[in-house]
Amino acid sequence: MDKKRVAKGNIENLPDIEARKEAEEMGQPQGTEAAAATEPAQSTKPAESAELAGRDTMRAAIVEENGIISSNTKVAGDISTEGHLAIYGEVEGNISARGDIVATGKIEGDIVCNNLKMTGCQVKTNISVKELVILDENARVEGRIQCRSISIDGNVRGDIDASGEVNIYKNARILGNIKTKALGIESGAEIQGNVEVVK
Repeated sequence: MDKKRVAKGNIENLPDIEARKEAEEMGQPQGTEAAAATEPAQSTKPAESAELAGRDTMRAAIVEENGIISSNTKVAGDISTEGHLAIYGEVEGNISARGDIVATGKIEGDIVCNNLKMTGCQVKTNISVKELVILDENARVEGRIQCRSISIDGNVRGDIDASGEVNIYKNARILGNIKTKALGIESGAEIQGNVEVVK
């Protein structure tokens, strides 16, 4: 199995978990499954157990690397993972990930992770990210954001505290205070609150 690794601060290198999920649903062999399926079998029993063992190994590898909350899923409770997490559904609870989180769903609860990318995501929460936060133009956040760097093209209702830089794009609407070391604002962005640029 070819595992992609996320470079520090580069959330764009996340594994294509949607493609992997679709292939699994269609029954297409991948990685260990493919190897197990192509091995010659001496009898029906051993071939079946080899194929099943391959599937279990493949699924275990995916679970260690990524967690997926699908669009039809609602989780009520806290989530903690050592890997990456993709949230397409709804979560009511706190989320903690050692890796990165990509979210398009709805979240109500605190988020702690390495990098966070929100695409059309609606969040009522406090966010604490070690590195980079990316909010696209359809992302909505109600809560405090603490991070190293942030790029905002959506709506934020809450204070932003960035130890690095804040980049605010034309579709951004921010209602809250901003504290950062470096600030970039594109024409058309709206900010209602105090802005403090510190060294």
